[in-house]
Amino acid sequence: MATMLKSLLVVTVLLSSALAQPEVVRYEVKKGERVCLLAEFQLEFGIRYPQVDSNISGVFDSFLHAGDNVKGTCAGDDQNVAILEIDHKHEMGFKFTFTREHRSYHLSELEVWWVYTEENFPNAIPSLYHTKRSEKVSNITLFQAPEGNSYLCKAAQRKTLQQNVTLLFGHVHIQPFDVVQNDFSPPVECAEDSTPPPPVHTTPGHFNLTDNTTGEACILLQAGAEFYIDYKTELNTTGQAVFSLPTDAIPTGQCGRNTATITLTFSEDFSISAQCEADPFFYWSVANLTITYIEKPPLFPHAKGTNETRSLSTEPINIYTATGQGESYRCNSNQLVKFSTAASIVFYDVKFQAFDVMNSTFSEEDVCEFDKVKTTPAPTTIPKPVTPPEPVTSHVRPTNFRYEVKHGDDVCMLAMFELLVTVWYPKADGATFATSLQLKGGTVTGTCAESGQNVAVMQIDHDHELGVRLNFTRENGNPHNVSYLSEFEVWYVYTEDNFPFSRPSLYNTTGSEKVANIRWFEAPDMNSYACKTPLQQTQQNVMIVLYNVQVQPFEVKHNDFSPPRECPEDTTLPTGPPSPAVSTNPGHITASPQPTTN
Repeated sequence: MATMLKSLLVVTVLLSSALAQPEVVRYEVKKGERVCLLAEFQLEFGIRYPQVDSNISGVFDSFLHAGDNVKGTCAGDDQNVAILEIDHKHEMGFKFTFTREHRSYHLSELEVWWVYTEENFPNAIPSLYHTKRSEKVSNITLFQAPEGNSYLCKAAQRKTLQQNVTLLFGHVHIQPFDVVQNDFSPPVECAEDSTPPPPVHTTPGHFNLTDNTTGEACILLQAGAEFYIDYKTELNTTGQAVFSLPTDAIPTGQCGRNTATITLTFSEDFSISAQCEADPFFYWSVANLTITYIEKPPLFPHAKGTNETRSLSTEPINIYTATGQGESYRCNSNQLVKFSTAASIVFYDVKFQAFDVMNSTFSEEDVCEFDKVKTTPAPTTIPKPVTPPEPVTSHVRPTNFRYEVKHGDDVCMLAMFELLVTVWYPKADGATFATSLQLKGGTVTGTCAESGQNVAVMQIDHDHELGVRLNFTRENGNPHNVSYLSEFEVWYVYTEDNFPFSRPSLYNTTGSEKVANIRWFEAPDMNSYACKTPLQQTQQNVMIVLYNVQVQPFEVKHNDFSPPRECPEDTTLPTGPPSPAVSTNPGHITASPQPTTN
């Protein structure tokens, strides 16, 4: 069995070389000699399609070039609709419908059509070739500007149509109405362009909280952070506020034996709070983060200004985990925490101690796994190892679930574990990003070993976005047969929520990694196997971490685990009552129901 507690391999980056940069193309629609609709933009697109004998979709990924056929319809004096159509080699085309109302205009409908050809869609299902397909979205509001002005936005803007088509626009300059002298009128810039550039890493601030009773420091925090929050602008467009945590933020909060809270307030109307929880025998962690703010300058340029106080919180999580209550936590790596699809924070250079502070000094460090991976030497069998890219999604402790496979009414295979999967993937701008996915129950299927058979398989599918397959093997032994996990595979679907800023061609495709020829979770087949200590494995562009494992793939009696064979690593843990993280009341999964508490 693989050695626990330590990383086994370094991360190898997924990326191949990025496509050439799309060019900015100018499109004109004329009425006689007069230009009446004018547009310039880059457009990269990805079209997903089914392939022969493959569960993984193919993707046609390309971008528009100059020289395509352009036609359209301009609006008359009393008309409020203008249309731009682009035909690329009679193999695919784009139709943009603009609407004018309330003294402004916007893109209201977008349609893409394509013909399946062997050159563009290799290995497609044969019946698709030479057929035409299309996707369309209506009632949208993009590229909005007042009448008499053009719309300008250099920032990248992504749009997914119905199912298979994703578009990425860049350097957009558009005027569908009131074109004068065949050229653009003065532009109204999108809020994204007026947003300050992303902040560079500033020096981390030092924020200590003092116990009013003793006068001693009771919480120590050193951290840097970058905030990314979407908001409504004065033009009803979406802007993004980008700013750093100032070093003079004011700390307030409350210290305690098992719970503690620290809040950092700055710019009068913005605060971030961390709620910490401790288990006296195993670890402490940040269980919840909350940001509270009002959308107004200077943090939110050109905000609509409702003076409404907004508050966003993470779901119950366990991040910045230290293995002992009296230890500090350190993580220099970038860690991305998502509050919603519209708000996220990147933390870096974090050093934190929320409990048992002595002499205003950090205690022994518990270093985050991402920092360990970055400093782990590469095995000699792995060529050209590289440091994993940044930023990295925060190391979030998942939730423990119980999974069952049944033969008739009897449970024949049992597993209970927490799983965290980190995936490195290419962004639209060619850089590399990382995200962490948690397995939170799901539909369970599998095959139990019949009499005389020595193979059992369990598969778990969570919302068709994340899944795992576990292959168990049984070997004849003396005096007992031995069972173990011999192969582990994880698969995931690239979605906009789980893989933000990804290359458009990746969306709705499936990735997977497999670890074979292993001997994990080994135990006599009359026993279950149990291990609280984390197991971490890095495989190509995926890192998996398994916590609080208990499995029994063979000889299940009375629908429950047999007495456990504990892993040797657990003998080094402190004694005492079980930690809540071990989940003494785990979610219970039978086939596909949602987890419930026993």
